[in-house]
Amino acid sequence: TDLYLLVHNIDAPALRDAATQQALAELAAAPGVHIVASTDHVNAASLWDPVLRARFNWAWADVTTFARYAAESPYACGAGVFAGEDQTKSALVVLRALNANSRGIVALLIKEQLAGASGIAGVTFARLHERARELFLASTEMALKNHLAELRDHKILRERSAAKAGGAKLLYIPLPVDALNGVLAELKASGIRQGIL
Repeated sequence: TDLYLLVHNIDAPALRDAATQQALAELAAAPGVHIVASTDHVNAASLWDPVLRARFNWAWADVTTFARYAAESPYACGAGVFAGEDQTKSALVVLRALNANSRGIVALLIKEQLAGASGIAGVTFARLHERARELFLASTEMALKNHLAELRDHKILRERSAAKAGGAKLLYIPLPVDALNGVLAELKASGIRQGIL
C-alpha cells in the first residue's frame, strides 16, 4: 500500500531549514510515498534548488482563496496563537496539550492577572514562584522556568516591564478579561486541583 503524507504549510518556519526539506524530499522520492503539501508564501518554490525540486516532483495547483489570512487560519495568525474571534477556544486547544502542572501555572497566572493588585495586570516571577511552590506546581525556580518556557513557546505567556511595579518584569497572558475568565472556567471544569482556583 502507498503512504500519503499531508503537509500543511511546507514553507512554515519550522520546516524551512535545509535538513528538513532534504528529509521530506527523500521521503517524496521513495517508491510508494506521496506528499500532498500546501504553501502560504507566494515565493515558497524558492526554498528548493533544482535537485530538491526534482526529488519532490511537484504537480502545482494554484488554489488561492483571496480570503484574509485570519479567515483562513483563525487560531494561528501572525499575532500569535490567540488571534482570532474565539480566543478562549484557541487558548484551550493549546492548554489541553499541556501537563497538569503547566495548566495549574496558567490558572495561577490568570488568577493573579485578574486580581490586578494595584492596577497592575500581570505577576512578577518571584510572586508566581512563591505561589507555585506553595501549591506544589513547581518546587524550584528552574522547574518554574521550564514550565514558563513551554508556555512562551506556545505563545500563551508574555512579559513586559511595568512602571507601576517599579519597572519589574511582569508575566501575563495576552487575552482580554472575558477570554481569561472563559479559560479559567474551563480549567476549573477540567479538574484543576483545589486550592489553585
